[in-house]
Amino acid sequence: MARAFVAQASYVAGISQTTAETALLIVSELVTNGTRATGRVDGPPVPLPAENVAVLFVMVRAGDGTVRLDVWDRDPQRPVVQHAEDMDETGRGLLLVEALAAAWGVYTPRGAGTSGKVVWAEVAA
Repeated sequence: MARAFVAQASYVAGISQTTAETALLIVSELVTNGTRATGRVDGPPVPLPAENVAVLFVMVRAGDGTVRLDVWDRDPQRPVVQHAEDMDETGRGLLLVEALAAAWGVYTPRGAGTSGKVVWAEVAA
């Protein structure tokens, strides 16, 4: 769903296909990381009453040839770039984000009732 959201925002803003495809890859990595940090990623499709369910918010700002992605999750722990071994199946997501984004970072949202973190990335044409 996040990929479709980013694709639509990119299309409406007239973002180039190359920039939009890069943004799609990055949002996939950020959403995957947020899901892994805050919820269940396998098992039956309907959560049981006592299970953690990943709740994420994705914000997209597209215009002037740039796409800005913000992905909020409720886990306050900041992500760390890992250096996976050749045979590791995970651990490369933020390396991809770092390599493809013009800039990226993490911030803690402020305000009443907020928690967790926002991981953001900018993709420029």
